[in-house]
Amino acid sequence: MKTLFCRKLRRGLAAAVCCAVSLCAAVTPAQAQTMQPAAETAAKEVTYRLIPEENRISSAQIRSGSVDVKIRMYIENDPGTSAIALQFGMPEGVALKEGDYASPYCYGDGTADSARFHSFNVEKRRVTWMSGTMISFLVPTNSVIYDLSLPFVEFTVTLPQGAAEGVYEVYFDPTPEQDGAATVSLLYSSHTINDQGDTEWLKVHYNSALIGVGDSLLRGDVDLDGDVDVADAVAVLQASAEQMVTGENPMSKDARFGADVNDDNRVDVSDAVLILQYSSMKIANPDADWDDLLG
Repeated sequence: MKTLFCRKLRRGLAAAVCCAVSLCAAVTPAQAQTMQPAAETAAKEVTYRLIPEENRISSAQIRSGSVDVKIRMYIENDPGTSAIALQFGMPEGVALKEGDYASPYCYGDGTADSARFHSFNVEKRRVTWMSGTMISFLVPTNSVIYDLSLPFVEFTVTLPQGAAEGVYEVYFDPTPEQDGAATVSLLYSSHTINDQGDTEWLKVHYNSALIGVGDSLLRGDVDLDGDVDVADAVAVLQASAEQMVTGENPMSKDARFGADVNDDNRVDVSDAVLILQYSSMKIANPDADWDDLLG
């Protein structure tokens, strides 16, 4: 029995080796060059996050005068970019008042006022950053501190007095300039990454800063039907699940603003839980308010 088993095992191994040799022979040299370990070809990811200091402006505030809102930009999970060029987009009527690099900021290889090349152009709403050795070696050498408490840049936008009620979105502008250069780009491992981030080296995700103006905006109303109920929580859970797969939130800016009940400029499961708690609280006490839940 043992001899028979060994013979079958040897025949099976021989067949496997023969099959492997045949597959290798069928692969062209060009194909062989692209056959790399998954760890080397898998896209690295980075997220640019904008978080406003004040994202809810009352009707009385905007009637009494213009309102300045400070916005901080954070870089999450940067795998080591050597250079960054980006531009902010503003809704009509909103102006970029001032901006500069934060100090201290998230990159650990020096401060924003070091000898490295840094530029914040308020007129063009453009930010440019370059590591100290990028010019000579074209390799990522910066040391990034993965801490969302440290912003990259800080800037202030101004909403004019009497601005219409609604949700205003300050965003990363991926529109190419007239010279054809993308306004949101990175240099990673000597390869230029375009504004879509759709290369094998780096996948880039962006969020936007949402600022709500007016008392008519209802916290927790995701489907914009005027009520806060279980359907809104379900919509948040569905959007969160899709974002985990694609990296992007599928909601409109108005829906995202309503969904972000804890004002952290994210839409996730914690918002769905709060919406469920609020809807249950309102059933028990119709006079209850979000302040009773959020404090």
